[in-house]
Amino acid sequence: MLDRGSEISSFLEERATDLNNGTANLNVGWALTKLGESGWFGYAIPESLGGQGGSLLQAVEAISAVSQCCLTTGFVFWCQRVFIQYLAASNNTYLQNKILPAVLKGEIAGATGLSNAMKYLGGIEELRLQAKIEGENVTVNGFLP
Repeated sequence: MLDRGSEISSFLEERATDLNNGTANLNVGWALTKLGESGWFGYAIPESLGGQGGSLLQAVEAISAVSQCCLTTGFVFWCQRVFIQYLAASNNTYLQNKILPAVLKGEIAGATGLSNAMKYLGGIEELRLQAKIEGENVTVNGFLP
């Protein structure tokens, strides 16, 4: 799936140690853009929504292939892909028509934001987000690092 020696594979392998060690001024933004441009985020997303179609197994295999080169990028890929799955499953046409295409291309990064909720449930930290529902509108306030 990810050809050894390809541009993205070489980049990931060269930078994996620095990324995984948290070296200053490095991030996975370039990799997310490349993965998006290559269509990797679109596995198991219907073509009608801008994806590649196919099975969820293909998406899992793509995450695995990237993770073999760089675990940090693989984790961020997983976060992006889960966010994409949420958008694709939504009945919200705005999210599907305006946000999903940019997320699939890697132009916008997304994540689940569940880490804080899980830590809260485990008694480790306070919730950092609060939601206020007024009619059909939901307002979320707070900060996720």
